[in-house]
Amino acid sequence: MASTGAVQHEPCPEAQIFVKSLFWYKESRTLCATLSPMIRRILAVALASIAIFAATPATAHAATTGIHCIDYLSTAYGPVGQCVQDTGSYGRAGFYSPLTRTWSPTTGFMKFTVPYGRNIFGASVRATDGVVAETRGYGELATGYGPAVYATQTLPGQARWGVWSTYTNLFYPSGGWLPYCCLA
Repeated sequence: MASTGAVQHEPCPEAQIFVKSLFWYKESRTLCATLSPMIRRILAVALASIAIFAATPATAHAATTGIHCIDYLSTAYGPVGQCVQDTGSYGRAGFYSPLTRTWSPTTGFMKFTVPYGRNIFGASVRATDGVVAETRGYGELATGYGPAVYATQTLPGQARWGVWSTYTNLFYPSGGWLPYCCLA
């Protein structure tokens, strides 16, 4: 093959597959020729992540296993929610990651105070540190300290996890403020 003086780039199949699905196949060759190998690898990983995340809704797994999340917070591991697993008369709190679809329980099973017809609890609640903010959680559980909701307290752009005692009507934060991600 005679050299034309032009720089030869290896094919960019990751972007071509994605772009082909958008009916822009011809333009993808130009796109691939202008991208550096590092940018192409980043693009390939990003496109694969988008395709996987879009193909399977984040809440699909949680809904099928009785895990109920209200809010997700941004963590170093991606979005994570403090959620409640509902097995009927009993529930337990834990953390759920929609990216890895991992459920990590943090309590044992406790009875729900209402045996059926769970509610999403939400109100402006004072925390033990004096902050008054919107607080939301799923289902009231009969804990050793009285009825409580494992909840998320939110302020604009940030939130924190904790336990909302419906007996004392106080929110007991279990950690610091994190960037708010999204509703489940």
